Amino acid sequence: MSQVKVFGVPYEGKENFQKGTFLAPSFIRYHLSSLEYYSTIQSKDMKSFEDLSDFYPPLDVSGKEFMDFLIERLRAFDIRPPFIALGGDHFITLPLVKYLKEIGFDFKVVHFDAHMDRREEFEGEKYNHATVMHHVEGIVGQENIISVGIRAKAPCEKKEKNIFYAWEDYSSILKKLSVPVYLSLDLDVINPAEFPGVTNPEPGGPSLFEVVEDVLSLKHIIAADIVEFSPLVDSSTHSGVAAAFIFRELLIKLQNG
Repeated sequence: MSQVKVFGVPYEGKENFQKGTFLAPSFIRYHLSSLEYYSTIQSKDMKSFEDLSDFYPPLDVSGKEFMDFLIERLRAFDIRPPFIALGGDHFITLPLVKYLKEIGFDFKVVHFDAHMDRREEFEGEKYNHATVMHHVEGIVGQENIISVGIRAKAPCEKKEKNIFYAWEDYSSILKKLSVPVYLSLDLDVINPAEFPGVTNPEPGGPSLFEVVEDVLSLKHIIAADIVEFSPLVDSSTHSGVAAAFIFRELLIKLQNG
């Protein structure tokens, strides 16, 4: 199996409620060094991975310009799965999914989030973290996205049958998936009482360990992003260590197929 590639995407759109997600890739790497490399959950060691550093976008780019920038970077590095992208805000998912489809991969998207992210526009803009899954639907098809942990929606957003509120049973659905999966993990899915360092916290939601358990239940993750951690929101080390813990578990999962 190919070595897992990791790269940061420190992009943050101007629409974010609280700033700081552009700092997350470096903070996650920093806190990873404080953790044991052995996972007591998976009974496996974290192996070495190929860190491609960060793809810094130009300053003040629009969402559309950022999407073009990131796809160009992915092409330049000829990135193939398995990989993990460390955001940044949730909009980074769109160019990553678009690129994977362009190079010929078929997959379902599993989307962990407190929000649906399916508006057609937000604050007058079409391309941002609040519209990202609307655009992803246009690429992979609405039926090929499973959204879980949702507990907030705008009136314009429709709850389809494959969108699960946090209080609904979705764990059994995830365990049954046998197709390749692209995982988009918005960390605001976690109860903010446990993970406060996010730009748009929503009360309630699954615990940290419940999210990790559901992620590890997925049989075939080809690639993933981890998004919406803001070190500026949580000045303690708590959210940073938790984000690094999730990253470690996901990395070990991808390293072992």
